[in-house]
Amino acid sequence: MEAYWRFARYMLRYRGRLVLAITNATLAAVCFAFMMIAVFPVLRVILKQEKSMPEYFREVDADRFFGFIPDVLINALPEDLLYGAMILVGTMVTVGVIGSICKIIGNYLAFVVCIRSVADLRVDVVGKMMELPLLTLLGEPVAERVSRVMRDSSQLVRGFTSLMGRTMGDLMKGVAALVVAFIADWRLALASMLLAPVLVLYYKMHGRKVRRLSRRVLEQAAKMLHTIEQSLRGLRVVKVHTAEAHEVERFEGVTNRFLAAEYPLRWRKSVASPTIEIITTIGFGCLAVFAAWSIGNGLTDGTKVTMCVFALAFAATTLRQFTFVYNEIFESAAAADRLAEIIDLAPEDEGDEQRPELSRLTTAIEFDDVTFQYPTANRPSLEGISLTVEKGKMVAFVGPNGSGKSTLLSLVPRIFDPTSGRILVDGQSIKYVTMRSLRDQIGVVTQETVLFHDTIAANIAYGQDDVSREQVEEVARRAYADDFISRKPHGYDTMVGDQGLTLSGGERQRVAIARAILRDPAILILDEATSMIDAESEALITAALDEFCHARTSLVIAHRLSTVVNADQIVVLDMGRIVDKGTHDELLSRCELYQQLCRTQLVEHADTSGDGGEQEAAKVVEADDPIEEVEGMDLV
Repeated sequence: MEAYWRFARYMLRYRGRLVLAITNATLAAVCFAFMMIAVFPVLRVILKQEKSMPEYFREVDADRFFGFIPDVLINALPEDLLYGAMILVGTMVTVGVIGSICKIIGNYLAFVVCIRSVADLRVDVVGKMMELPLLTLLGEPVAERVSRVMRDSSQLVRGFTSLMGRTMGDLMKGVAALVVAFIADWRLALASMLLAPVLVLYYKMHGRKVRRLSRRVLEQAAKMLHTIEQSLRGLRVVKVHTAEAHEVERFEGVTNRFLAAEYPLRWRKSVASPTIEIITTIGFGCLAVFAAWSIGNGLTDGTKVTMCVFALAFAATTLRQFTFVYNEIFESAAAADRLAEIIDLAPEDEGDEQRPELSRLTTAIEFDDVTFQYPTANRPSLEGISLTVEKGKMVAFVGPNGSGKSTLLSLVPRIFDPTSGRILVDGQSIKYVTMRSLRDQIGVVTQETVLFHDTIAANIAYGQDDVSREQVEEVARRAYADDFISRKPHGYDTMVGDQGLTLSGGERQRVAIARAILRDPAILILDEATSMIDAESEALITAALDEFCHARTSLVIAHRLSTVVNADQIVVLDMGRIVDKGTHDELLSRCELYQQLCRTQLVEHADTSGDGGEQEAAKVVEADDPIEEVEGMDLV
C-alpha cells in the first residue's frame, strides 16, 4: 500500500477543500449521533415510562454526559413527555436535513479533491514518460503506457473517492453509532469489540488477494487495448490481406484471457460482503444472548439494550459498506503500484542540474570508438566507430539496410547513449553536458515526418513558444511550403489531421524542414528525408535543404546519388562498422561496397534535376563500372 498512500498525499495540495470536506463530514456524523441519542426519550414515550422531560435529561446528563448539558436547555424542556417527544422529533428532522446537506457538500468537495489530485498525477506520469530514455520506453507497447495513464489512474480515482467519500462519511457515522452504543450500554458495546480481531484478520487476507488479482486484470486490460490499437493502426493491411476474421479471432483470444483474470477478482469481491454478514450475524447472536443475560440479572434495562443494539446494528451496516471501500482501495493499490513503476524511473536528464551547458558548435563532432548494442539484440548495432566531422561540413552515411546508419545518428542528440566509447562536441563529451543545451542546437528531418493534430503554424513552431507568426511564415517560405499552405482553406491555421494524413508526403516534409529552420540549429541531421516523396516535391525539398545546409554541420543519410555526390565526405557502413570513408570519386575507385550501393540503392528520379544526374551517371561509368550495371538506375 506504500504507492497508494504516496499518491494519496497529492490530495494535500488542495488542503482548503480537503479541510472543508472533512469538516462537513464530521458535522454530518455529529448530526447523526444527535438523532440517535434523541431517540432515547422518544422510546421512553412509546414504552410509557412516566417521567418528565427535564427530569429525564438531568438523569441522562448525570449518567452519560457528566453534566455537560447546560441547565438552561434542560429547564427549557416541556414537562409533558408527549409534547417533548414531538419537539424532539421535529428537532431530529431539522438536524437530519442539516446533516444531509453537510454530507452532500462534503462528498462533492471530496470528489473534487480526488479527481484534481489524480489529474495532477496523470500530468506527472506523462511528464515522466516524456523524460525517460527512449530505450526504456521501447520495451513496452504504446497501448500499455496509455492504459497506465488512463485506466490505472481512473482506478485510482475510484479508490480515492471511496477513501474520501464513503470512508470519511460512512466511517464517521459508524464511529458516531459506536459512541452512542457505549453511551447506551458500555458492557454490551465492549463485548461487540471482540469481533474486531476476526474482521481485521479477514480484511488483511482479503485485501492482499484483491490487490494481486487487480494487478493481473490491469495487465490483461492493457494487452487488450494494445491488440485493438494494432488492429486499427494496421487496418489497411488487414483489409488488403482479408484478415478481418483473423483480427477478430485474435481479439477474442485476448478478451478471453482478460475475462479469465477478471473472474477470480469478481468472485473475491462478491464473497467479501456476505462473509462479513456471516461474521456479524454470528456476533449479534452472541450479543443477544449476552444482552438477555444482562437484563435477566438486572445489570441493565430494556431501553438501554434496545438503543445499544440499534446503534451497533447501524455500525455493522456501515462496516458492511466499508467492505466495498476496502475492495476499491486495494484495487487502486494495484494501479498505484503500476503508476509508481513509471514515476520511479530515472529520467534521461538525471543529474543535469550539476552539469555545464554545451556551447554552440565551433570546431568538430567526434565519434571516439563508439559501440552500441540494443538490450535485446544478440550483437552490437555499431562497433568501434571512430570519425571526425568538422564544423560546416556535410557528411553522408551510406550502407545496406541494417548497417547502423540511423542508430549512429540517433546517438548525436542522445536519443540513445553509446554502450561504450564517447561522442565529443568541441572536445567535450555530450554525456556530461545538459541535455537541453545539446538538443537546442540540433535540427532533425526524418523520412517519416511526425505532425500533431494541430494547426500548420503550430506544427512549424512546435517546441518554440516565443516565435511570432511572421517568423513562422518566413521559415515556411524558405522551406518552399508557403505556396501550398496559402492554398489551404484556413492557411496557416488549417488543422492537420492525425499523423499529418491530410497533407501529402512532400507537404509534410516541407513543414518538417520549416520546423528545423526555425530552430536555427548548428547541427542538422537528415535521415533519408527525401526517400519516399514524388519527384516534384523532391526538387523543392532539395532546393530548401541545399540553402539551409549551407555553412552548417550536416549529417545525412541519403538514398539519392546527387546528395551523396555533393557531400564533403561519405562514410560507408556495413554490419555496424565503418568500411571506408572519402569523397564520391575516391570511394568509387576503391570501395567495392560503395560501387554496389551506387548500382542498387543510390538512385535518382527520372524527372528531377536536369543534367546533374547524367553527369553523376557518367562518373560511375568512368570508374570502370560495366555499363550494364548502371543502366538500371533512374538517372537524369
